Amino acid sequence: MKLVFTALLGLLCLNDSYAQIQKGNGILSGSVSIAYNRQTQPFPNLPSTGAMRVQMNWMPALSITAGRFWKDNWLAGVSLSGSLTQNQQNLEGNPDQTYPNTFYSVSVTPFVRRYWQLGSVYVFGGVGVSVSTNGSKQSYFDYNGQLNESGQRTTTIGIAPRVEAGINYLVTSRLGVQLLASTNSFPLSTAGLSAGLVYWTGPGRTSNTQEQRDNPQTNAGKWVLEGGFSVTNQQTNQDAGTGLTAYQSRTNVYSFSPSIGYFVGKNNLVGVSIPIAYSGNHLTSTNTPDSKDIQWTVGVVPYFQHYWLPTRLTPYTRIEAGYMHYTSEDYSGFSASGAVRVGLAYMIGQRFILETSLAGASVSYIASDRPGRPGDVKTWNGGVSAGLTGNFGLRYVL
Repeated sequence: MKLVFTALLGLLCLNDSYAQIQKGNGILSGSVSIAYNRQTQPFPNLPSTGAMRVQMNWMPALSITAGRFWKDNWLAGVSLSGSLTQNQQNLEGNPDQTYPNTFYSVSVTPFVRRYWQLGSVYVFGGVGVSVSTNGSKQSYFDYNGQLNESGQRTTTIGIAPRVEAGINYLVTSRLGVQLLASTNSFPLSTAGLSAGLVYWTGPGRTSNTQEQRDNPQTNAGKWVLEGGFSVTNQQTNQDAGTGLTAYQSRTNVYSFSPSIGYFVGKNNLVGVSIPIAYSGNHLTSTNTPDSKDIQWTVGVVPYFQHYWLPTRLTPYTRIEAGYMHYTSEDYSGFSASGAVRVGLAYMIGQRFILETSLAGASVSYIASDRPGRPGDVKTWNGGVSAGLTGNFGLRYVL
């Protein structure tokens, strides 16, 4: 994350900026997505019947921010976000026992920003008010497979102030990179930091044509390195008390995902990622023997990527497939996946490529089972998404 953040800051100093903060100009950013999930698994209390529970989820989501400069340096705008999860469960082969669950969340935040130009960077600060609501309507199957249609409804409404600050740099006359910190309280040091793209609108903007360049990063014979790692350690302790059992739980998770690629021709990259993960849990209790659970995950994800244009900022297309294998003492499974993505790549110097995805579609299948338990758990996932997101990645070219 530090390397990507440093690269973003370096990108902010590469070119001269455009005059964008006059009256009549504006900004637009956001994303839209929809995901689908279908899972079948046995009811734990109905092993003799082999009854399977089928669960399906539709999850559309929308996030958009739009604003307009009503006078020089002053922008008024609104951020709108919403998500919906439509969940349906039933006993396989028995459509009469089907019920839906619905969960939703909506947030609207009008805001005002003041922009300042500092060399090639725009700096801004703003305030606003966030109004949000979320709720649900639920019913459920009990452990014996009986339907309980309680019709339980919940609704929550919240109002909170919003304070934000950020910087924006235009890589073209229309497209900018934005770093944004926002919070509902002071100090801003406690705020969340996000990075994304912003599309600038306005009638007074001159068109910008990129100069063609060689882009040595994408020459045939070049090697590309990327990847990441993470380490998570968690410990939970419970002291003995009335009705309580003393125990200690320790969980360690290590993941590493090296990736290497090779340009088989100009702008045509072929590569493979090898994700590896280890998860270990150690439970110590005063009333039961110590227990350990160790899970290994190993996968392979080959891909092909094509860069479209001989310019510093160029679109790209990426096609990938993947296979993952999971194993532990009482659990095993695998997943197979495929994805197509379209994004933007920015050539930095001679050795780095900064990339972000703009749209994509993916599908995956996961199967798992536990010895001694009837029936496998099978899951299908799929989804499409598009937008000016902040999922930046940095590649190093040898």
